[in-house]
Amino acid sequence: MPLAQRKAEVEVASDPRQLRPDELPINLKPEMVEEILKSGRHETIVAMVGRRDMPPAMIHEISKHKAPDIRLAVARNPAVADGTLRNLAKDPEAKIRTATVPTMVERLSPTAGTKPTSKDKQFIKSLEKLAEDELASVRRQVTQSIMKSSNPPAEIVNMLAKDLDRLVAEPVLMGAGNLDDKILQQVIENYPPPWVLKAVAQRKQLGPKLTHEIVEHRDAEAAGMILDNEGAVID
Repeated sequence: MPLAQRKAEVEVASDPRQLRPDELPINLKPEMVEEILKSGRHETIVAMVGRRDMPPAMIHEISKHKAPDIRLAVARNPAVADGTLRNLAKDPEAKIRTATVPTMVERLSPTAGTKPTSKDKQFIKSLEKLAEDELASVRRQVTQSIMKSSNPPAEIVNMLAKDLDRLVAEPVLMGAGNLDDKILQQVIENYPPPWVLKAVAQRKQLGPKLTHEIVEHRDAEAAGMILDNEGAVID
């Protein structure tokens, strides 16, 4: 290889502005981060801001970047600060709001559903907003994440159960153990679609009042599910 070509390649490799994503060093130094943010390749910036070893203060500043894919990378960064995450939950881009949900749910304490901490309450407030988001895709992510929690906040569960979107409400109606019976009563009493009746009929525990309401709707399939449900009390 000609000397001039080798020299040019060394200069490119040592210039942070020219680094490709797979050329980022194992240890990121603040001065390199600043240089890449200032004039580096766009794809390298996206890869960099998603790394755990990004300085928290820099992550917060980058979360305000005008490029949606860079803010998305911040939202997906497992090391993102709580406050930054909650701010991104209000982002105008739906995919960014959606990306904040799994991490917020994961950061809820084991007692979030019964005795929430002050940190839990802040996350719950953000999740409640996302549970009533105008886009079903965002609300569906809330359901998917909250149903993985061992002790999900009841206020969020109750909101999701009343959603008109099937992929939002059905998993909650069927499997959320702390869903309020009053909410279930409201959901099934006003001529609900058949999938609602079937979802409620499959709950592990079902009291006589709810089983009676389902039978009264004369949906043969839902009634059959109740008969097969060992946790359903039939009066």
